[in-house]
Amino acid sequence: MTAEILYVLQARTDAEVKSPPVLLRGLVRHLREQRVEQFDDVQVPRNTHLAGMTNRMRHMLAAAVSTPELEQIKDVWNMGAFGLGQWRRMDFTPLHQEWMRRACKTWVLDEIPRRYGKNIPNGLSDMILCLRYLSQSLVRSRQDDGADMAALGRSDIETFTQYVAHLAHTGEISAFRRTTVCRFTSRFLREIRDLGLTRPGEILADLPDDFALRRHDMPPVVIEEGPGRALPKEILSQLCERLPTLDQIRDGSDDARAAIEILVDTGRRPDEIGCLPWDCMETDEHGKSVLVYTDFKNNRIGLRLPIPDSTAEIIVRQKKAIRARFPDTKLSELVLFPQPRQNSEGTKPFRMQHIGNVHRRWINAMPPLLLADGTEFHKLEVVPYSYRHSYAQRHADAGTLPDVLRELMGHRSLQTTQQYYRNSQELHQTGEKPQVARSGRGLTRTPSSCNLAS
Repeated sequence: MTAEILYVLQARTDAEVKSPPVLLRGLVRHLREQRVEQFDDVQVPRNTHLAGMTNRMRHMLAAAVSTPELEQIKDVWNMGAFGLGQWRRMDFTPLHQEWMRRACKTWVLDEIPRRYGKNIPNGLSDMILCLRYLSQSLVRSRQDDGADMAALGRSDIETFTQYVAHLAHTGEISAFRRTTVCRFTSRFLREIRDLGLTRPGEILADLPDDFALRRHDMPPVVIEEGPGRALPKEILSQLCERLPTLDQIRDGSDDARAAIEILVDTGRRPDEIGCLPWDCMETDEHGKSVLVYTDFKNNRIGLRLPIPDSTAEIIVRQKKAIRARFPDTKLSELVLFPQPRQNSEGTKPFRMQHIGNVHRRWINAMPPLLLADGTEFHKLEVVPYSYRHSYAQRHADAGTLPDVLRELMGHRSLQTTQQYYRNSQELHQTGEKPQVARSGRGLTRTPSSCNLAS
């Protein structure tokens, strides 16, 4: 017990997490009174600061003794054992069939080395969230709840597709979600066979060949008409006019304001801006400023994006402020947007959750956002990622060539880029690689910062 306490206190100190003496004294009192043999057995009052600290200590101790081999035995994995975040979990319990859980665990283990980015557990959990509909369908339609894989067949696939269609028609899931569930399920059933799990002697040797989704089983792809997820110009204008109010929001700061302004100006993903290094800006051969960043989604390092002078000024101000705040940290280790807590040297970047939380509180505190016709725009549509769609839409409306916009956005497929073009005529417009002001009025090399009111 003493060794556990000493270890977890040292781990919290290394992570720059405070351990208030008043809470420690309360925890020690509970340990003495209950005379537990190990820290995990101590009981403390729920919904208190002491309970929060105790739970975090339990997580640290669990991570210290966990290994990938031990986690694979469980149905809820601590992804810290795989180096994917100490607090991240992967829950396989929504899959009711033992064979499905084992197959999904094998699939996840095979996928981990090929994934990259900041949210690997989230991406892998999407497969579990989609497979749960297949699991639910088997439980609802079969007397054995789908436990006997050898008894499964084509009729179970048809029942599954009808089940998700029913959920979409009744509004329990969206049409887009229905398509995603079927697509992920089809991929899973195909890839577990590619992994050799259905060979003789393997864990899915008895799974019938016809238990698979065919091409005609897939629902039609949902095509979104109109402007899509890009913010209307008048809404973007109102947001930029209200940027000064960020200081009034909890955890709002000059850092948060600069990050949001750069998100709007550059159309980069939130994690790409949040993780920018301090020295993230260079000058090209024409004397223009370029942003140097990492595309974590596609694992592309050192990408260069031309930026207007107004955005460059924001970055220069932010660099000066951060250097003044952390004068002793090596510039090669300093980040442009250091997280505000547990970061004494300024080397830990903003977490995506931090940007999202500050942004949501800021949006919710605003008065109603009004469209040009006077109707209210739904605030839930305004998320950090919507600035990326708005950036692409501004370029498409301004006549940027699709292949140029594809390069700016880092899209793998030109079809993704073409969704931002509202008619075929725009696909044939010509132009050079431009920079578009936030106002969306056209191309400009030096737009003023958030100058949308006019």
